[in-house]
Amino acid sequence: MDHFCPWVNVTVGFSNYKSFLLFLMYTELYTMYVAFTSLPYFITLWNHHDDGGPDVSTAERMNLIFLFFIAALFCFGVWSLLGFHLYLLFTNKTTLESSRAPIMFYGKDKKAFRLSWRENFRQVMGPSPWKWFLPINNSIGDGVSYPLRPRGSEGDHLLEGAMRMEEGNSDVEITEVRD
Repeated sequence: MDHFCPWVNVTVGFSNYKSFLLFLMYTELYTMYVAFTSLPYFITLWNHHDDGGPDVSTAERMNLIFLFFIAALFCFGVWSLLGFHLYLLFTNKTTLESSRAPIMFYGKDKKAFRLSWRENFRQVMGPSPWKWFLPINNSIGDGVSYPLRPRGSEGDHLLEGAMRMEEGNSDVEITEVRD
């Protein structure tokens, strides 16, 4: 389970995360389209509201202003949500894992499931680029077991030192490692 989404009234998890991301992406594209296509009309009405500009009734004027502001607000809101979920996608995290690190057999590890950004993307969107933007379930995996990043990558030198100390090698010298 990743999280419960009240927008679609379902729990988002392995089997529907791709569809959820596509929903956010297509919603963002649509709200951007509506906001940008109504923007010229909004500007025209705003600039010519008292000087005998276009002959538009008050109801039409209010509808256009309401359309533009609602589309712009949804555009910014969905953009922030989509940006957060793209960050989670590329770092291979769930919303629950973004708030606390998963506990592995060797301890907490914030980057336990982080492969390369391409592999993270492929795990969710599927192996075929032709199907990435279609709402079909072709994610890689079974939803129960996930590949772990290789040990010893991305700063695991600290964990390896701790593991050596646990194995009885007490003469480990602690040194500062800079990347």
